[in-house]
Amino acid sequence: AASDVYKRQTCEWDEYAQKTYKANWASSHEHKFLSDIKDVTQPNGKKGKALANVIEKDIPNHDVLLAGFPCQPFSIAGVSKKNALNKVHGFECEDQGQLFFDICRILTVKQPPIAILENVKNLKSHDEGRTFSVIKSTLTQLPEHQEKLFGEIVYKNRQPYWIANLKDDKPDPKVIDAKKFVAQHRERIVLLCVRLD
Repeated sequence: AASDVYKRQTCEWDEYAQKTYKANWASSHEHKFLSDIKDVTQPNGKKGKALANVIEKDIPNHDVLLAGFPCQPFSIAGVSKKNALNKVHGFECEDQGQLFFDICRILTVKQPPIAILENVKNLKSHDEGRTFSVIKSTLTQLPEHQEKLFGEIVYKNRQPYWIANLKDDKPDPKVIDAKKFVAQHRERIVLLCVRLD
């Protein structure tokens, strides 16, 4: 099965980022590249167990899922631009805003012990905090969200995720500023999620 062959899998839809990934991993036959994760997490309208089976087959087993879902639907600049263009933002943006739920589909099926999710700092305050509330609820109550993710309850024995420092506020330990590592001030929220068991 494909999941037994590949030790690493990367998903990136930007063609230049794909070229960079492939240049960095040119000698690795154990690395699989996907251009659009939706080809696996939302293939041809499949739902329920059929969708879960595609994810099970196409995503290798893994101990850590590292994902940065698109920030444009949630960032201050991205929301401002979308508003100016009279376009939807947040979870209503189907191209980018819904990718968080694709990550949750993978977490539900593959159940890796650790997931690290990254996005812009504004994710916490987007839509007056409702966006972050949905993210927290979905991750910490993952089994209860299967109907939304798959169209039906697929599994009875899945674990939710604990999110580190979820209740800590000041200073917010989930927000990391990259200015210590790169020549720019870039604050990002990083969610360290550990499977509850």
